[in-house]
Amino acid sequence: MRLFLILLACMALTDCATPPTPQTEVTCTNPQALSSLKRFKLIAPEPALKTQPALPALYPKLASLLGEQLHQQGYQQVEPAQINVYYWLAVQDNPIEFKVDLPPPSQLGAYQAIHRLQDETGTLRVRLTDPANNLLWQGTSKTGLSPATYSIELVERAVSALTAQIPACVAP
Repeated sequence: MRLFLILLACMALTDCATPPTPQTEVTCTNPQALSSLKRFKLIAPEPALKTQPALPALYPKLASLLGEQLHQQGYQQVEPAQINVYYWLAVQDNPIEFKVDLPPPSQLGAYQAIHRLQDETGTLRVRLTDPANNLLWQGTSKTGLSPATYSIELVERAVSALTAQIPACVAP
């Protein structure tokens, strides 16, 4: 019986240790127009955004991941580009409060019985257009970014999940 409980506890801890799968959604796709195109160019998000991008330290890694994933799909990052790849990461920061059922350990007040944490959720948006700015493909991937030590891994999962939805290149 103890072995079963230990095995069950290990399985529960393993399930908690793996980050959740990002939620992806493709909002527009035009596979016929996209299938004849092969060369792409990544467009940095700063000129398109009206405000400073959230988590600017993640953008170089994000660009690198997008380039690698699109290359694996059969696309090439060369000029002159046939596809413009726009990408940006929107971050929502929500406070989370956990109220503890135990009384405070001292007379300093009840505020010690409340734990405040921050929960960041990121929405990665990728938009593929042709040089005339006609929409070829658009999708989003929503993932958690907390804790901050796992944010790179979580962004990698979001990029992989989203780019897997882009039709593979069949152009010669």
